[in-house]
Amino acid sequence: MAKGKYEQWLTPERLKLLEKWAKQGLTDREIAGKIGINVKTLYDWKNKYSNFSNALKKGKDYYDDEVEDALYKSTQGYYVEEEVTEISQYGDGKKQIKKKTVKRYIPPSTTAIIYWLQNRRGDRWKTRASEAQEKQIEINRKRLELEEQKQEDNW
Repeated sequence: MAKGKYEQWLTPERLKLLEKWAKQGLTDREIAGKIGINVKTLYDWKNKYSNFSNALKKGKDYYDDEVEDALYKSTQGYYVEEEVTEISQYGDGKKQIKKKTVKRYIPPSTTAIIYWLQNRRGDRWKTRASEAQEKQIEINRKRLELEEQKQEDNW
């Protein structure tokens, strides 16, 4: 009896490859394409084979942690080292080129701070848009109630 295609992806070597792809940020659809299967089949395999699912989760968790750390870092501000080139020209026409490393401060990102607070402290940092959406939802509910009453009462 021939082995199913899934079985070749349950070997330690192939599970490491899945983890690597997930760690690189590939989507489930892209991973399915690399395996040569439909994305629905990938979802089936994730549900049926825990070691398959765990390999993908482990890789994605690593990538997600990296992104989370970068977002946090951008809310705090940080220093980077950059190499700059200085060109000096002297009176006799000669040029001198110097390369040096400098530290540059990247200030906190207001956008990152707002995003962080809205997601981590949503109870205190709601946006006006979400409040307006909630009010619109309530208005729509009342309209539906009135429409139902109108139909029941044959207005």
